[in-house]
Amino acid sequence: FVFAMPDRKKLMETFRRVDLVHVQFPFYLGMKAVKIANEMGVPVVSGFHVQPENILYNIGVSSKILTDRLYRFFVKRVYNGTRAVVCPSRFAQKQLLRYGLTAPSHVISNGIVNTFRPMRVSRDPRLKNRFIILSVGRLAKDKRHEVLIRAISRSRHRDEIQLIVTGEGPMKERLIEMGRMLPNEPFFLYLPLKELIRLYNTADLYVHPSEVELESMSVLEAIACGLPPLISDSKISASGQFAIDDRFLFKSNDVEDLTAKMDYWIEHRRELSQARKKYIEFSKQYHIEESVRRLESIYYD
Repeated sequence: FVFAMPDRKKLMETFRRVDLVHVQFPFYLGMKAVKIANEMGVPVVSGFHVQPENILYNIGVSSKILTDRLYRFFVKRVYNGTRAVVCPSRFAQKQLLRYGLTAPSHVISNGIVNTFRPMRVSRDPRLKNRFIILSVGRLAKDKRHEVLIRAISRSRHRDEIQLIVTGEGPMKERLIEMGRMLPNEPFFLYLPLKELIRLYNTADLYVHPSEVELESMSVLEAIACGLPPLISDSKISASGQFAIDDRFLFKSNDVEDLTAKMDYWIEHRRELSQARKKYIEFSKQYHIEESVRRLESIYYD
């Protein structure tokens, strides 16, 4: 992530030409943009897309005091200085309200595009008899891929499980090394969109062990393709909203519980297959057209 430095002159020149400013991140550029836009009388909308936990977790800091202070700092310096705050989930909205948000807030999903949809695809012959578990996302500490690898290593069906992880990040080498403990070495891939969609339609189960999420686009992409997800029930994540029942949730960071839930679905594949249609239907409420309509309405207000 590259942090931007604000240039007051350029921001003022730009804001004179616009009807509205949308601040996406609560960092230095965002703080200055809110301050300058308010001075100039240009309305500002902000988006809540970064949790303090995302920042602290990835620099190895676990402190409730620091997390609380960072939330309050962002709310004071950015969100309460805007006319409307766009939150991608109810969980996200509640977090800001908990830390003193007084500006009007609206829950609008980031939305899923129609590119993510069910399709008939042929499986790689090498994986014909494997149960494919897919996980998508940054290879970073907060995504907890190591919990998934350990869970697979304890599974009764570890010999038939093929783990596929897509994404890049600082944990990649460590995860590759960990993956060597499994009977079938995991594939760590970075794929173009078309191939990723094929993979969503090829896999048997999506596992999302992440601890920190404001919505989780990868889970949304998976269910739009009809791939059932097994999701961490983390208290600092919104991902659990996509589980249609408790069988698709596991205790956060609990290797034993994740193993038990994975083994259940491997042994109940007919039920898993039936869940595909339910997830496709469930995902329709998150289509991007509705998100665009609602965001546009906020802009006009």
